[in-house]
Amino acid sequence: MKKTIFIIVVFALLVFKNHAQTVTDIDGNVYNTVTIGTQVWMKENLKVTKYCNSNVIGTTTTPALDISSESTPKYQWAYSGDENNVATYGRLYTWYAISDSLCPVSWHVPSVAEWTTLTDYLGGETIAGGKLKETGIVHWSSPNTGATNETGFTALPGGQRYDYGAFLSIGVNGGWWSSTNNGTSSAFGKSMSYSYTDVVGFNSVKRSAYSVRCVRDAAAQINEIYNKIEIVFYPNPFSNSTTIEISDSRFTKGDLAIYDMLGRAVHQQLLSSKRETLNLNLPAGVYFYKISNEKKEIVGNGKLMIQ
Repeated sequence: MKKTIFIIVVFALLVFKNHAQTVTDIDGNVYNTVTIGTQVWMKENLKVTKYCNSNVIGTTTTPALDISSESTPKYQWAYSGDENNVATYGRLYTWYAISDSLCPVSWHVPSVAEWTTLTDYLGGETIAGGKLKETGIVHWSSPNTGATNETGFTALPGGQRYDYGAFLSIGVNGGWWSSTNNGTSSAFGKSMSYSYTDVVGFNSVKRSAYSVRCVRDAAAQINEIYNKIEIVFYPNPFSNSTTIEISDSRFTKGDLAIYDMLGRAVHQQLLSSKRETLNLNLPAGVYFYKISNEKKEIVGNGKLMIQ
């Protein structure tokens, strides 16, 4: 019996991992994701060349062209104009480009406050960089100080592009824009280096270009598509209460079952509408849910986190 429960739990974990850990941009690039604390982040730098409305993000035919005289340039580049760099390091974007719908739907460019939520969860900026950086010296220059990548974030040193056209620091530094403005000509971002464990804030001119990591919208912590039935829990993680919403005309009512890590059913209820609030008196931890329709067919499953 114990062996059966263990197999069920492992299977549930694998289903969730394989089912909900990627996001696809409008170009068709697929990104792995990772949950760190209450946030879900892309594990890779953004590579997209179009906005969510399909409008193309500009670039320059000469990668090193000086754009310092342009007022609000919305550009993206492969580092040094070499498309071979994109698969590993993603693209570099001016801040004016990231102010539009750059990330996939239900994702966004993080604010400084959201970066701070990440680093605070990891123990503060002075040590967070080590926990976020990819290990080894395949992509980071030696010695890649303190890199453990224990979070799975896999930060990579994509370098930067100055507005006068110079590309610098690939393999040495990674810089990521935030969505937080700092007046007319500059904005804030975060950086990491091969030589220290810190996550360092920077203030740069908006015409410079840096990498982008997208973070998932708080209201879409789980947005499952399973057998073409869309299921959203918000918030997730939560303390005692969360709301489930099923956005599919074929679903009228069904059953919700919640299981603990040992595969034991800890909560069951009838879903008589497409939107219901759940009040759960359960200990903090990781749980799994299963939703069945009137025909007792499983139409959705996934993970819930109670704080």
